[in-house]
Amino acid sequence: MYKIADYVEVKEESNHFQLSYRKIWKIKKSAEIQKVIYKICTEGMEDEELKRTSIFKFLIKIKLIHKVSTNNIINPKTEYYFQNICSNADQVIKELMNKKICIVGLGGVGTQILQHLCGMNIKNYLLIDYDNVEKTNLNRQFIYGYEDIGRSKVDICERYIKNHVIDFKKIIKIKEKIQNPNQLINNIYKFDPAIIICAADQPQGKIQSIINIVGKKMNIPVISGGVGPDFASYGFSEKNSMKTLKEKNVIHKRQVTFGSFGPTNSFLSAMMAHDIIMKLCNKSCWAPNHRTIAIDFKTLNIHIL
Repeated sequence: MYKIADYVEVKEESNHFQLSYRKIWKIKKSAEIQKVIYKICTEGMEDEELKRTSIFKFLIKIKLIHKVSTNNIINPKTEYYFQNICSNADQVIKELMNKKICIVGLGGVGTQILQHLCGMNIKNYLLIDYDNVEKTNLNRQFIYGYEDIGRSKVDICERYIKNHVIDFKKIIKIKEKIQNPNQLINNIYKFDPAIIICAADQPQGKIQSIINIVGKKMNIPVISGGVGPDFASYGFSEKNSMKTLKEKNVIHKRQVTFGSFGPTNSFLSAMMAHDIIMKLCNKSCWAPNHRTIAIDFKTLNIHIL
């Protein structure tokens, strides 16, 4: 059954109907058009009945109508949103829920990405982090609470998944610090993830290169991101690996910043989560392949590098 989309305004004039959302469409009245408009604006219209009308293709192409969900597995709000992206929203979401996700680093970015993916009811995770929860984590890593201080991050994230994902399937936890590509390959080989998310900052200057090398070798998409004091950046790297440059005459090597702020972590994590989900659904992402999105928090300018 189809109904008018809730974001569309419909007005009836003497000789036409006016539909507006971002722009205005005027549809000339006829007996058929009047019947369709009245039905989709009230009780709804059955699929086959609406598909036989002359106006169906126009309404569906411009996304002025939506299909009423009868699925009790998918969150209806998620399905409604995805109907604006693709015509077969229920099938796309079902396939997405069965994807396998590898997250390296369960800090301010990794945990918030995990929360968004759990919101999509994705059921399979490989979680990699060597660290325990510390009090200083709690200003931006909202999965953890005071009662979790001293406990393993992978354990707490496993608990979060079990509490938020309906019929979760596989959760693999690895409490290790990734030091080289072979170590990561050995850990993910059997899991076979659809994407690797690099949200780790240790070993400094190496971890992103390690994960990019693994992604290239195993033909797995990689997305990496990080937050600085007043900027953030992220991007996909599928076929190229980043090399660590040897620096000369460096008196003070750039360090991972100690300061960190919840809202900027959330900003970056939400953008990355959006692109991860779109990538897994084969839809357009904000970050083009092999390019970097840079966010300047002082000006709120977003650049594609």
